[in-house]
Amino acid sequence: MNIAAACCFGLSLLPNLLAQGLLAQVAPIPRLWFLPPLVIVVSLVYSASRFESPERIVRRAFRLASTIFLFMGGVFLLLWSLSSGL
Repeated sequence: MNIAAACCFGLSLLPNLLAQGLLAQVAPIPRLWFLPPLVIVVSLVYSASRFESPERIVRRAFRLASTIFLFMGGVFLLLWSLSSGL
């Protein structure tokens, strides 16, 4: 089996691993751990596309990240309170 065939064979197995949940057993990282870095990077990139001053970029990125985290926390609390009576 050559390298291209092995690569295609490996990629064809990926949907099956995801469907069977085997990938979660191989890499047991909770998805929630990816959220803070993602929010920070998105905030920095968005702020860098709007402003040129590094101080202003960092200040606005912090403000945007805080807004995103507060909104997501509010949605979490709302959903948690609605589901607590179920």
